Amino acid sequence: MIRMLHLFPNLMNLYGDWGNAAVLAGALERMGASVELVETDNADRVDPRSFDWVFIGAGTERRTAFAARRLADKAGAFAEAAEAGTAMLFTGSACELACRRIEGGDEPLAGLGLFDAVVRRTEERQTGDVLYASDLSDRLCAGFLNKSGFLITEEAPLFRPIFGPGSFEDGHQLDADGEGLARGGVIATYVTGPILVRNPWLKRIVADGIFSRACPGAVPRPYDDGAAEKGWKVTVSELEKRKAAAAGR
Repeated sequence: MIRMLHLFPNLMNLYGDWGNAAVLAGALERMGASVELVETDNADRVDPRSFDWVFIGAGTERRTAFAARRLADKAGAFAEAAEAGTAMLFTGSACELACRRIEGGDEPLAGLGLFDAVVRRTEERQTGDVLYASDLSDRLCAGFLNKSGFLITEEAPLFRPIFGPGSFEDGHQLDADGEGLARGGVIATYVTGPILVRNPWLKRIVADGIFSRACPGAVPRPYDDGAAEKGWKVTVSELEKRKAAAAGR
């Protein structure tokens, strides 16, 4: 049985980010696994160490701050879960929850500290479609950003912007060429979309990692992602056209 946790499904659900949990659960079931998906806004009642995958989606800055306070005493449990191999995904503003600290709001907030990064919130927002490259695959990641924060860190970025802004800051409050963080099975990114819906190749990578850990020795059944693949190709093609048009101005 693969146990999946969608934490704060009502509090943190901008842009239909619940779709990440839905498509991932569906992929794992088609691979032959039995899946239990737990959805709760009560962080006090769940232990991340008892799950194979934990997900928190995007919310407003106010709701993200509320979530950070609710998770204040959970940093140790999340760190232990990550160390033990529990996969995690933080998307949109939830990316900030995986960092050490969030600054620039009404008050500094402690994060889960899964990454050695500090978030600097700004009064200006960065919004728009994005296209990113990564070392995960030769395929590009398509998505959308709507954020007011930058990541200050020495850690390597998960993505390299091809089209649209990144999220790294170089220490001088200048936009640096990077977005998102990853270590082991833990991913934190400002990209929404939802990211696993719009990028079936990334969904497969996440699903394969969860399946191999939770179902050792089992052979996953193949499944068809034809419609999702077609949607990904159309999206990437359109964003590449927009990039070329912007470069030709």
